[in-house]
Amino acid sequence: VTRKTAWYVRSPCECPYHYTSEPVFPHHIPPWFDKLMRRWLHGICGDNLPDSVNLNLYEDEDHGVAWHSDDESRFGGLHGDCAIISVSLGDTRCFQAARSLGCLGPRL
Repeated sequence: VTRKTAWYVRSPCECPYHYTSEPVFPHHIPPWFDKLMRRWLHGICGDNLPDSVNLNLYEDEDHGVAWHSDDESRFGGLHGDCAIISVSLGDTRCFQAARSLGCLGPRL
């Protein structure tokens, strides 16, 4: 994993996020970012906005993430479908997604 990351959560959550064994410590979602989320996501989420945001900054073509599953127990992805909203900032890159058969069987 090569990128810069920030983990934002809604108060009162103080939960860190883990990519590997290293935690990414939380910051509370600031009002200016909440305003941006409302503008970007209201048409999709209505008033039910995400309660956490993982921001990634890819500074150049050498920054990236290998194939992975967003299946952390925090998001419920180990036990069913979960919504993941991905916003990538910085250098241009190809975003690819694939279906995982996993323990839930074939799903999209």
